[in-house]
Order: sequence, then structure tokens, then C-alpha cells
Amino acid sequence: MAGLDWTAAGGVLDPAFRRDGASRRRAAIVVACLLCAGAAAAQDQALRVTLTLDRTTIRLGERIVATVTVAGPAALADAQIRNTKTLGPFEVLAVRPRPASDQPGTVVWDLDLVVFETGRQIVAAVEVDGALQDGRAVAGRSADGVAVEVAALDVGATDALAPMTAPLVPPPRYLPTPRELAIAATAVAVALTALVAVRRWLIRRRTRPRWRELRAALAALAAGAAGAPATRAQWDTAARHVRQGVSWLAGRRLDALSSPELAAAAARRDKTLAPPIADVLAALDARRFGGPHAGGASLTEVAQRAGRVVERCETASRRPEAATR
Repeated sequence: MAGLDWTAAGGVLDPAFRRDGASRRRAAIVVACLLCAGAAAAQDQALRVTLTLDRTTIRLGERIVATVTVAGPAALADAQIRNTKTLGPFEVLAVRPRPASDQPGTVVWDLDLVVFETGRQIVAAVEVDGALQDGRAVAGRSADGVAVEVAALDVGATDALAPMTAPLVPPPRYLPTPRELAIAATAVAVALTALVAVRRWLIRRRTRPRWRELRAALAALAAGAAGAPATRAQWDTAARHVRQGVSWLAGRRLDALSSPELAAAAARRDKTLAPPIADVLAALDARRFGGPHAGGASLTEVAQRAGRVVERCETASRRPEAATR
């Protein structure tokens, strides 16, 4: 209201002014101008809200789109719809703001509406609250609601009723059924049994007595020692071969046993093998621990005797254990 002459209005308070009819009329005109100027300034700061629909005739449950357009001052900083849940009997399903307009102070929203009552239904007026860049609040309201004709669904007496929503799908099961648990347990048991069987087969294959190789090694040792003095390593190799044959006969490792204990362990399987095993091991120990000058048979002779002992151990190992006692 700046720029108005308040001194002219102030003359109303002068007693002389009240006695002058022409002066009273001039004062009334000035006051009316002041009021009109204030109303015009307030109107410039208000928001102009318009509500339009994409159609005014729908069927029950169909969606319509309501467009809300706000035209305000160029200094409009923000605007929000006051009620985003319902507009009269219509439910607001979604509020979708459009991209910013090139025209300052203009904001547009698209509202998805649905109603579940037939007949003439009124979309209520939309109220918008806003704020200017200087922090002052502004507001606006659209004109009276827009009427929409809602028709009922045309369903014949023999028509099948379709659901208004998608068919309900049961949630996925997170707990297995007893039958599935039984199948899974059986599969795990079969897999474990197969794994144990394969492991035992591999172990038996790896530890299976190789009698032919053992006899061939003793024969090669006897042939290689012919005509030359035997070394300590050769005597140790011959003793290791004999101990290996007795271990295969007993069915367990006997590396930690002494020679007499080894012969006794072989006797538990076949008593006739104890004397020759003890003789061969004694001859080997005498040359192994007695030094190079110890007397006794040569390596060739002892290796040949050891080969015959290993062959008898192989024969005894293939007979039932009860038959060898």
C-alpha cells in the first residue's frame, strides 16, 4: 500500500471535516481505494488452483486421472497438496508430480483416483499450500468439485465374475514337507555310504600286499650281491622286505617289533613260519649290527632264503586264518 496519501484520510478525524459533506465523500472514496489496493495486493500473492479430469464417465473401480495445476507468483518456492488421501468419495492412489514447468510459479500434479460407489460422485476441491522465496506462506483452493458419473458393471446372469484384483498366489514354502525331508535324508545316507566305501577301497588298494614285487625285489637283491661284498644299506633293505612280508601276513604294521616279536606275531597266523622267519631275521641282524667283519652267510644266500620265506607268507595269507593255526 505504499505510495498512498494517508494525510487525506487523516482529515476524517478533524471536526471541521465532519461538518463538510463534500469532504466526507472524498474521504470515503480514499478509504475505498485503500481497501481495493490491499485486496489487489493480497490477490496477487494467492495461488490459483485448477482441477481437471481426463473423463467424467467411468465404470465402478476404474481409475481416472485428475490434473491439478497451480499458478502462483514467480517467487513461488514450494507447493504441496494439502490432502493426498481422499478427494470426497474418491481415493487417491498415487500423486505424480510433472517435471518443472518453464513458466515460473507453475506446478502441475497428476492424481490417480478410484471410487467404489455408483451414481453421481463429486471429486472434492483441491487445497494447496505454498511458500514464497522470502518465507511468506500462500495458499489456494480450486473451484467446487467436479461431478463424475460412475456406472455399475454390466454383468449378465450367466457371466462369470472376474476378480477385481489379481488372483492371490500362496507364498513360497520355506519349510520342507516330511516326504522331502525323508528323500533328502536317504540321499545323504546313500552319499555317505558311497563315500565311505570308496575311501575304504582306496585305502585297501594303496595298502594291498604286493607279494610279486616283494619277491622280485629280494631276487634282484640276491643277484646284485653276487661276487661283491654287501653293504649295510643292502642288508637293511633285505630286512625291511622280510618285515614287510610278515606285516602283510599279520594284517597290521609291525615296524616297531623286534625280530623275536616279529617271528612270534607270524606264529599266531602260521606256527610253521616262526622258525624260518626267526632264522632269516637273525642272520640279517647279525650282519646289520655285527659290522662288515661279522661271520655268516652271504647276502645272496640270505636274500634267497628270505624270498622263500616271503613266498610261504604269501601262501599262508591266502588261506583262512582258522586253517593256519
